[in-house]
Amino acid sequence: MLKNLVKPSREGASSRESRSKASREFRRTGYVLLNLMPDPAITIDLKGKIVEANKIVAQRIGVRKEELLEDSLLDASFLTKNGKQMIKENISKMIKGLHVAPFELEILRKDGKTIWVEVNGTRPEYKRKPAVVLVLRDITERKNLEKNLKENEEKYRTLVEQSLQGIVIAQGPPLRLVFANSAMAKISGYTRDELISLSPTELEGLIHPEDRAMFFNRFRDRIMGKPAPPHYEFRGIRKDGEVRWLEIASNKIEYDGQPAVQAAFVDVSERKQTEEITKAEQKRILSILEELPACLCLVASDYSVRFANRYFQERFGDPKDGHCYELLHKGKEPCRECKTFLVFETGKHQEWELTRVDGRVYRIYDYPFTDVDGSPLILEFGVDITERKQMEQRLREAERLAGIGEAAAMIGHDLRNPLQAMVNRLHLAKKALENVSQPYSDLAAKLSLKELFSELTERTVYMNKIVSDLQDYARPIKPELVETSLYQLLYDALSVILVPENVIVVTTIKRDFPKLMIDPNLMRRVFTNLILNAIQAMPSGGQLTVRASETDNEVLICFQDAGVGIPKENIDKLFIPLYTTKARGAGLGLPVCKRLVEAHGGSITVESKTGEGSTFTVRLPQKERPVSC
Repeated sequence: MLKNLVKPSREGASSRESRSKASREFRRTGYVLLNLMPDPAITIDLKGKIVEANKIVAQRIGVRKEELLEDSLLDASFLTKNGKQMIKENISKMIKGLHVAPFELEILRKDGKTIWVEVNGTRPEYKRKPAVVLVLRDITERKNLEKNLKENEEKYRTLVEQSLQGIVIAQGPPLRLVFANSAMAKISGYTRDELISLSPTELEGLIHPEDRAMFFNRFRDRIMGKPAPPHYEFRGIRKDGEVRWLEIASNKIEYDGQPAVQAAFVDVSERKQTEEITKAEQKRILSILEELPACLCLVASDYSVRFANRYFQERFGDPKDGHCYELLHKGKEPCRECKTFLVFETGKHQEWELTRVDGRVYRIYDYPFTDVDGSPLILEFGVDITERKQMEQRLREAERLAGIGEAAAMIGHDLRNPLQAMVNRLHLAKKALENVSQPYSDLAAKLSLKELFSELTERTVYMNKIVSDLQDYARPIKPELVETSLYQLLYDALSVILVPENVIVVTTIKRDFPKLMIDPNLMRRVFTNLILNAIQAMPSGGQLTVRASETDNEVLICFQDAGVGIPKENIDKLFIPLYTTKARGAGLGLPVCKRLVEAHGGSITVESKTGEGSTFTVRLPQKERPVSC
């Protein structure tokens, strides 16, 4: 009991008088103030019995005032065992006049709830006797906050310690570490104590020299509250000297009352290595795509070209300059029957051929494709098959020519001898007609036999020429090259041609024009044929101009007429055997010319405008370059 702790003391008259005065003052105002207090207040005598309580006690503790009075505080039901012991010890000190700091108690309310109070004690008199007043301030909310804070701190500490990320708290500048978790020790190769004990200079050594300035500048900006990237990557150096890529995420905090930076580190070396491998692979794939000898592009549903390799751009232009129909077809709006977009409709690949205005032919392969964002695209792959098409055409032409060759051989064999016999017989008949006497000469003149024989001879010669052209076209040609004057060759060709009076032939070739290594007989046939064609193209007359020029590698001989011209659609057919637009002609003249020129290693081309005339250009090499055909 408290009474056993109280020992009487001797006091002087003046002391007793002071307490008596204070007691009277307390009685007048003390209890009024106690009832006005927002916190429970309990008054106990030196024996430990409760002699007074304010009104708020019942509300906060849940026990009515009447239940408390005349009851011992140490027997109160709202005190825990530990609480009773703490009350006993502290009241004993108060009675002895010792200072007692505020202390905390756990209170059990009558309704079963628990609250925490902070106890502040004083020693006034109650009814002229010493007493103790205990003020119980409710600190339940604070205690709960402290409890939650402690639990959160424990959870945070556990989380930090068990985190796979390296976590440090740094202060400065100069930089110093005040905390590091186990994961950071594992990442760096140092122990936690070693990390915290590192000097600022030693900490600098943990950062790669090329990243050091960036790292420390951002640390200073962060701790000073300036804008700084919260996430970035840098290279760190482990204790064993190994360089590792680290990713950092940092924020400013307060630690021990001082500004600090809390940072989390993740070793991303494997990821960086994977990224480098991926980048290298992407670069290699892109290089392959760029070097592909084919067009490759990605087309979106809005007709935009998302990607195009170099081959595509070289032939169709930069995809930024337009839509697919603009680049591929030079159109102003989407194609009405777009074969490519059938991929979007059917989900199946498509194959088709594209012939551009420049004459190039492409085989197009379209496949469904998905972009990285999941949007549908079309992967279009185009192969230039122009040369293949031309080769196929040449092959068909070769097969056709082979048939023509076989026919020519048979025709030449079967017709050459009878034609020659006809020519001989007509010649003999004309000779005999010249020596016939009257009256038979008059009859011959009357019947125009001489003109008839001449016409038959001309027709027979023409037929013989067709046979010769057929045979020349069919058999291999091997020119016998000799040094030949171009001027003389053209003069010889013109001398055997009957030029109409309404046709003017102008030659600008000088006598001293450089000599050529050609077969004069073969090339004379070429020039003769081209001159005859030019004359025939000018039925109403005109001028035929023959000129020559030379470059470092070749000689150009041009035959320019002022005739009717050749329709554009017929130009590509001129050198096809048996193709002709003339009423009389077998369509072998120009094909034979082409073979003869090509046998010399040259070429023959034509330019023409309807109504203005045509120009045939023979190109012959300057040096000896015969080709067997």
